[in-house]
Amino acid sequence: ALIDINHFSDINDALGQDIGNQLLTAVGQRIQSIGCECELARVGADVFGIIGPADCLTPEKLIALFHQPFAAGEQHLPINACFGLCTKEHAQSSGVQVLNQINIALNIAKKNRLEHFAYYHSDIEDQMQWRLNMIRQLRNDFANNCLELWYQPQLSLTTGKVIGAEALLRWRTADGKFVSPAIFIPLAEYSGLIIEIGDWVISQACKQLKILEENFSELSISVNVSIPQFRQDNFVDNIINTMTQHEIKPNKLELEITENILMDEPQIIIDALTKLKAQGISIALDDFGTGFSSLSYLQKLPLDRLKVDRAFVTDIHKEGQSVIAETIINLGKKMQLKVIAEGIEEIEQQDRLIELGCDEVQGFYYAKPMPADEFINFLHQQS
Repeated sequence: ALIDINHFSDINDALGQDIGNQLLTAVGQRIQSIGCECELARVGADVFGIIGPADCLTPEKLIALFHQPFAAGEQHLPINACFGLCTKEHAQSSGVQVLNQINIALNIAKKNRLEHFAYYHSDIEDQMQWRLNMIRQLRNDFANNCLELWYQPQLSLTTGKVIGAEALLRWRTADGKFVSPAIFIPLAEYSGLIIEIGDWVISQACKQLKILEENFSELSISVNVSIPQFRQDNFVDNIINTMTQHEIKPNKLELEITENILMDEPQIIIDALTKLKAQGISIALDDFGTGFSSLSYLQKLPLDRLKVDRAFVTDIHKEGQSVIAETIINLGKKMQLKVIAEGIEEIEQQDRLIELGCDEVQGFYYAKPMPADEFINFLHQQS
């Protein structure tokens, strides 16, 4: 097993290297107390390696070692750790290969928000190879203009008219098949390609808005943005420059963020959105109620619209199943925000949303996402 102390560098920086070294000694002594003739070594700055019987090195026993604080000088420090494990049946023949396998498991454990451990198994490397191949193909297809921006109409529940659309990314491979956004969007974020793709999406949405100006100037387009984009120093300037280049009215472009991206670096997001809002761009919070962010952030965000996730819409017309949707709609009204519900597929869902006072909707009941030319045709038919 490999044991990686969480946030050790923060302790080192805040309390000094002497306390850090004492902490490492205390951790090493605590791990040695597990017994079972285990062999222990420090293999990195804050990483320990341990070899021993599988029944001694279980996640439960390793995690239990960190239940009590560690004494370092006059400090008593509560710390946590992540654990990568590999059993003998999955281990390679050489020590270096085994160490690499456990390190792969450790990296997976670090990304696991619920369980801070992971076992190595042979499928992991197959999954990693598949992921690398998919990223390579995505990069090539993006360079070859194989990505498309489709549009799903959004309608007013009061008038029944189209008020705008959500821009949705589609990846059509060489064989004509589509890769699900649930697969390729996380890969784009992981590889950093999402930054280039995100810039392209905003540019395409602005081009589409310019086309709409001729006959449908009242419509807006919403675009999803992710945390890697916000981390770019020029993120705000890029959006403003793109709108200026295409001569787009700022209030016709809406940026959608998901609740979960507030968990990592909320202040970066709040600062960027505040600047964009000052330019007249609209801001929507997507998937509201499905994440874990604090409601306090809701007051700090310069929002225009709340989006009710489809998870709260599916059974909204059934008895006792509309409580969360109703709460979100009422919250939006209290905050003087527009509320849009997504995932409407049946008229009963629409009728219940009207009863609850929802402002806007989108879903297959009205129209599926469609390519740009089909979207224009759809608008002409509606008008």
